[in-house]
Amino acid sequence: MKKRQLSGGIFLLLLVIAVAAAFLYNRPVLRQAKMDYTKYSVEHDLDQTGSLVGFTDQHQYYMNSRGDEFVYYLLSDGILNEIYTSDASAIFFDDAYDDALIIGEFSASKEMRFTIKKIGNKTEELLYEDVCKGIPNIRKVGDFLVIDYGKHDSGRVVNPLILLDLNKNSQKTIAEYGYQMDEDGNCTGDLLQTADGFDEGVVFEVIRFDHEPMQTDETGKTELFYYDFASETIQQLPIEPERKLLYAGGDRECVITSDYAYAMPLEDIGILYVLKGEKYVKLQIPEIDSANDIRQAYRISDHMIAVNTIYDLYFINVKNFTYERIQNVFGVRKFKETIAYTKREGDMEFCVFQGGDNEQ
Repeated sequence: MKKRQLSGGIFLLLLVIAVAAAFLYNRPVLRQAKMDYTKYSVEHDLDQTGSLVGFTDQHQYYMNSRGDEFVYYLLSDGILNEIYTSDASAIFFDDAYDDALIIGEFSASKEMRFTIKKIGNKTEELLYEDVCKGIPNIRKVGDFLVIDYGKHDSGRVVNPLILLDLNKNSQKTIAEYGYQMDEDGNCTGDLLQTADGFDEGVVFEVIRFDHEPMQTDETGKTELFYYDFASETIQQLPIEPERKLLYAGGDRECVITSDYAYAMPLEDIGILYVLKGEKYVKLQIPEIDSANDIRQAYRISDHMIAVNTIYDLYFINVKNFTYERIQNVFGVRKFKETIAYTKREGDMEFCVFQGGDNEQ
């Protein structure tokens, strides 16, 4: 009788192992490959011009610090001109759009305030300003700026999600969330945590609290939404993150997230969700941890995206699940199908994708 029970137990164990092995075998993974693009390098003197902050077909923009000031330069036809100087407490956004420079400035005065300006060669235009409780988050998504920030309003913290149309110089509030803190430090309400997107819409994260502390890993319920620019509609995405997210971006077909924990550093936090049919395929982006968090993601073409972390740049083919990792980079910028970045050794590199969705 014991022998029969033992044999049955061994059979059950082998069955469980076989099922687990089959699951792991069929689970898709990203594999390394060399992507198809043209790369060229440009010698760059960081001390003289500073970091590349944006580029177009005609111009390149750089920023360098000079004492307590931030100085911006325009490089056009080989001539470098100083076009703007900022004495703000912090610059939290800068990028090029339509042969102009967009700059987000933050002032840490008694009334904390931020401004967003459009800087031309000899022009300056104020696009948006407001008071805030901390440095805002801004992403350039296609022809739009997506702005999210918090501000105090009648005992609550309000989180508006603003869409600024750079083409039409108009703005609208996509959504607004808010929460309250009681005297014991417990939170009730909804926190807009992060937002980013590709050319046609934006993914954003909302954390819902029910009388619980905010800065604890186990509290709050994280939900992801997608706002479509064309239809002007919001759709909740069928993705349930295991914890709060430091970053969320992409579009309906391809979502990129980066986990966040208060208690301890995390490993393997970069996740890619690719829509196949009616379900998302979940893949881990290799070698991303909480010391190398995701900063931004871009769509290069139908099948190619780029993911920028603190130290690395990933090119990922979401059709055949391959990737290439370029290490030790910063200042990543995108224009059309070109990705530019500065190597930590100093030189700049430009990777030009000419409809190349396939690996080499």
